[in-house]
Amino acid sequence: MVLRVVGKRAAGASQVVKNNQAKAPTTPRQSARSEATSDGDCEFQSRKSERHRTFGWVEIEPGLEVEALEPTDVLKEHGVPERVMLSYLKGEIEGEAAVKNLPAAILLIVWFLLMNLSHELPETIQSIEKAIDFDIAENANFAFSSPLYMGHKNYEDVNTFADWYSWMRVGFSAIYFPMDASVSEGAEYSLGQLTFDEASTFPAQTKLCHVCTLSVHRKSISSGGHPSHGQCVHLSCRYLQHNRKIGDVILTQQRLFDSDCSNPLVSNALSLNCRSFIGLDLRLKPTELDVSQSGKEFDENADPSKTTTLKYLMEFPQVNVSQQLEQLEQTRWLDNSTYRVKVSFMTYNQIYDVLTTTHIHFMFAISGHIFKQITHRSMKLAAHSSWESWVFEVLFFGHITVLFVCEAFEAICTLREHRYNVLRAWKEYWNFWNVVDWVSICLAYAILITWIIQCVEQDAISAKLEDYLGLHSLCRSSAGYGSTACDQAQSYDIALFTQVEELGYQIRSNRWISGFYPVCIMMRLFKAFAAQPRLAIVTKTLALAANDLTHFGIVFLSIFFTYVAMGMAFFGREVESFASFDRACLALLEALMGEFSVEEMELSGRPVAFFFFGTYMMAAVLLLLNMLIAILMDVYGQVAAGSRTSESLWHECWDIMRRGARKWTGEHTPLSQVVKKYMEIHGKECLESDKVIYVDDVMAAVPGLNRKQAEEEMTSALEEYALENSPDIQISEVISTMGKYFGGQVAPAVSPEELEDISRQMAGCPPTRGALASSDVSDNSVQQAAEGLVGAGISVEVLLKAAGIILDRHEPEWSETSRAQVTALRHVISSAELLCREDKTIMMCQL
Repeated sequence: MVLRVVGKRAAGASQVVKNNQAKAPTTPRQSARSEATSDGDCEFQSRKSERHRTFGWVEIEPGLEVEALEPTDVLKEHGVPERVMLSYLKGEIEGEAAVKNLPAAILLIVWFLLMNLSHELPETIQSIEKAIDFDIAENANFAFSSPLYMGHKNYEDVNTFADWYSWMRVGFSAIYFPMDASVSEGAEYSLGQLTFDEASTFPAQTKLCHVCTLSVHRKSISSGGHPSHGQCVHLSCRYLQHNRKIGDVILTQQRLFDSDCSNPLVSNALSLNCRSFIGLDLRLKPTELDVSQSGKEFDENADPSKTTTLKYLMEFPQVNVSQQLEQLEQTRWLDNSTYRVKVSFMTYNQIYDVLTTTHIHFMFAISGHIFKQITHRSMKLAAHSSWESWVFEVLFFGHITVLFVCEAFEAICTLREHRYNVLRAWKEYWNFWNVVDWVSICLAYAILITWIIQCVEQDAISAKLEDYLGLHSLCRSSAGYGSTACDQAQSYDIALFTQVEELGYQIRSNRWISGFYPVCIMMRLFKAFAAQPRLAIVTKTLALAANDLTHFGIVFLSIFFTYVAMGMAFFGREVESFASFDRACLALLEALMGEFSVEEMELSGRPVAFFFFGTYMMAAVLLLLNMLIAILMDVYGQVAAGSRTSESLWHECWDIMRRGARKWTGEHTPLSQVVKKYMEIHGKECLESDKVIYVDDVMAAVPGLNRKQAEEEMTSALEEYALENSPDIQISEVISTMGKYFGGQVAPAVSPEELEDISRQMAGCPPTRGALASSDVSDNSVQQAAEGLVGAGISVEVLLKAAGIILDRHEPEWSETSRAQVTALRHVISSAELLCREDKTIMMCQL
């Protein structure tokens, strides 16, 4: 059995030993046992001094190697090694720096969050994009039933070429190209049909009102007249009330190309031609990100001959959307070589200053299925429309610049310390935390560069939109759609679409960088936590458990990928979530968190689903996850137990303020200055030196150092050293130390066989309790001895059981003269037990 000395050492133990050196009379059995001692015991008795088990430079009497020594006494009588003091001071300097850097690390994530919100505008952009999605899904309907008020299908129900034409002509055109004002259901009147000629005959003042949009007074149209001067209602150039349509609708098509067949023998026999594709794989339904990011590849491989635009009345003269769509259907614009079709349009919300391009994708898979997906590209044109965005950017990038200057200064100082030896300075400077700092700095400046480029492009688009009205006004006033002015307007629209799309890809890349950057900030927080034991519990737990976690990860991944392969084999053809490797991995990870669908698995049969799901839950969830928790909790318990004696964050903050106040009054010398001046005199070798020094030595090396500060810091260094170097104590040493505490002849010598017997009994033997009312020992003496036993830092539970067993086994052997000491020992044991019961905060009482 092993005991560990922990906690603060009790004072006066040496005096107790010296006062208990009186020898009791020796009984015949004791004499025989003494004569039978081994050569090792004789050697032990002949030794005059030993090294202390905690303070190794302190010589102490044999049998008292684990004696509790007060750090103040050790400092005065035995001093402290240089390396112990300097190690403590450097740790305090690092801890103080970490606590001071903690607010800065927290502020960094605050500045980044505020800046990112001002850049991304998630609430505003999502509001606009979701409104467009909802309108397309719910209002762009086809397959109407009489009396043509209820459309039973939307774009998700487009399953044939004919459905696509129906949706475009009846559904999409109705919401994006309205030719008459909508009326309530069942109304027998009409608000009139709008034509370009009607718009051109409006009074001049009304034309100025609509500003490139057709402005019609509803009441006048319903009565067959024209709107009065100054009264206007926006219709055709508006989308969802507050979004201005920009340009025409662009239809783009990517087509399949001829390729070799995988089985030419059968293909040739059946006279079949094979086709292939470039870009997005449509064997399974792609995600929104897959479709959105494949846009550039789609544009590069689109067929220019199949790219067309839908012109509408309010921007181009003498056109009709229905006629354009009918012409596309009659010319078979869609055919068996069509792979993907993209319907694109652009809107601008002047209230939020957000320009949005919307793409409705129809993907004609080779399997015959038509996948549908809506994607958007949105951006705020005026990036710095408010002072808040400027302030947040200055705070964040200013913070990063300060970090850059500090890290550069540290690197230069390291280089100078090594006399410009680049290789040695490189090896010393590049540690893990400095790598984290530089990665966070570089990524932050990468965000700054990409943000500047984005702002420049957004300003260019804003400037380009200033020419929009002029070009389209010229087109409207021209003789017809085929005029030069209309050709220029159409070219302008296509160039604007292309420019916005290119910027959209860049914005998506910027979002990815911004999304990963908080990981760097989190690592900087861990750097600040690392120097504070209470805050470093998580990182220390992961670091200490890394080896076990690595081996656990090998076992876990082996079982996990086994079930991935099993799931793909069982359910790959029936369940979409198991149709590919990445989907199967995601599905099983979700199952670990409780997200699963057994109903889908039952498509392959209930016995198979039961076997797969049941064994996976047993192996992965009930067994492996609980093992992971057990590994972490085991290490966490050790780390937490070691940090209980550490200073809390609030205590360190108090120390910083106390030292700052003393420095202000001239009573405190900065610890960094103490270390620097001491090392200037004694050299760097003192960092590893075991030379024992005293307070006067430190004060002589550091001019101006206050004696009180020197004593406090060196005493604290000894206290920390004692906590970190508490020795493992064998049960024989405990018995020997107890004999020294309470008299050399109180406890007879115990043979190794008896020690083994005692160890076997200790697990189930209850502590011995003496008679508390004995008149042989005073209450004050018992209380002092009990407090001394507790303060010695030896685990009370084990110590008391061992002492109780020894007393019970050898009680007949006690002489008359030592019965008072035996009774006192029993009282001490009982009192120490009661002391632990009353005060559960004593560290050794918790063991």
